[in-house]
Amino acid sequence: MLEFNNMKRIQTLAGFLFLLGLGGSAGAAKSVSPSSMLTVTTKIKALPCNASISGTVDHGVISRALLHPTQLTQLNSQNITLNIDCEGDTLLRIKVSDEKTGAGMKPSGDLKMKFGTGLYTMDNRSGLGLGKNSAGIPIGAYALQFAYATVVNSANASMPVKLIRASSATGAISETPADTAFFLNLVPYFGAVTYNGSSWDPAAGKTFTFPIVVATTINKSSLLKAGDTAELDGKVTMEIVYL
Repeated sequence: MLEFNNMKRIQTLAGFLFLLGLGGSAGAAKSVSPSSMLTVTTKIKALPCNASISGTVDHGVISRALLHPTQLTQLNSQNITLNIDCEGDTLLRIKVSDEKTGAGMKPSGDLKMKFGTGLYTMDNRSGLGLGKNSAGIPIGAYALQFAYATVVNSANASMPVKLIRASSATGAISETPADTAFFLNLVPYFGAVTYNGSSWDPAAGKTFTFPIVVATTINKSSLLKAGDTAELDGKVTMEIVYL
């Protein structure tokens, strides 16, 4: 079974109220003293969001006899959904982090993944690790495809949005916004954007729904020890980052 965690990082939004004190009295000419005080009052307002993941990825028991001896074996993709509910309209991005990083956590070279009925050859950096068997051999890898996000604002209006990837929380988007976006280690931030007539801006929403397609591929059976029971051990963290 693959495990998906979610955690949130609260970032406060500060609003500033400026009050200028002016000297003088009624009926007298008003003047500004050189020592007039500028008072700054800071109001801190947090807009927390709660994240949850619906659905699980469980491929059950896979017989070694069903695996290809010299090629990766693609399993049928499965679907989960990342749901985010905020107290008010919020700007955010999602950071995806693989908790199974390090040498030998996934097969080397390009990875073939099956999303729906389509077979994709993906850069190895798009794959997330599934751990190793008792002999230290990587069991396989999986990939994530964010698809067709939905954003609804506090006025209960659904916004037309596209998906973007970025290398940092506030960094420039890495390509033209699209309906779908694959995870890539170099650009681990995802977000929903809306077009304002001249540019794409982050979508301010109260609820965000991110359907995610999870594709899994298993290593060559010739590399996996016969008679050994290997558990798919994938773990990814999805973090809300406020803009």
